[in-house]
Amino acid sequence: MKKFGPRRWPKAAKRRRKTIPSRSQNRGKRAFVAVIFLLIFGLCALVVVDKQIAPILNIIAKQKIHMEITKVMQEAVNEEMKANPQYANYQELVYMEKDANGNVMLLVPNTMKLNLLISDIVLNIEDKIQKMQAKNLSIPLGAVTGNKILSSLGPNISIHIRPITNISSRIQDDFVSQGINQTHHRIWLNLESTFSVAVPFDSEKITVSESVLLCESIIVGPIPETYFNLNATLPGL
Repeated sequence: MKKFGPRRWPKAAKRRRKTIPSRSQNRGKRAFVAVIFLLIFGLCALVVVDKQIAPILNIIAKQKIHMEITKVMQEAVNEEMKANPQYANYQELVYMEKDANGNVMLLVPNTMKLNLLISDIVLNIEDKIQKMQAKNLSIPLGAVTGNKILSSLGPNISIHIRPITNISSRIQDDFVSQGINQTHHRIWLNLESTFSVAVPFDSEKITVSESVLLCESIIVGPIPETYFNLNATLPGL
């Protein structure tokens, strides 16, 4: 009879315990992923703003500032001419000498009065520009779309301006034929200045030039053979 030894039973397999992450660990991972996502999204947004939106904003800002500065220059001239109506009289700014037949023989600018007038105009412009800098100049973000409906929508983007050069002024005159034996003589004031225009992520320089008519007169007869060209007489006022 075959004898059997003690029966050996297989050892029970060891159970592996699964590590279940805690709620705090899950929250930490989610927060980390969210931060990474926000950083990537923020960098992409900055690239889009820098490459696409900022240049358009700068163009719109320059157009607005150019329009505002031009308006200021024209207003300053009009205000000074209104405050000093005598300067609108051609003969106050230009001395005219005629011969016995009434023909104009000589034209000489009144440099003293022209200098006073231009000095007052430039000071007025500088004062208006300082007031403009104190204002909150802005353009709506929707303006970058180029759509008339959306151009006034969105948050306002601030525009900052800073004068880079002083306002330069120069007197210029010209003679224009007005038909038989008549000549139109006009005296212009040329104004120019350079500004720095800054919007978020971008800034650029612009030069604003404006020519304003000071006075004019019709000269009957031939153009005088002797006259002092205002461009040479009053350089760079």
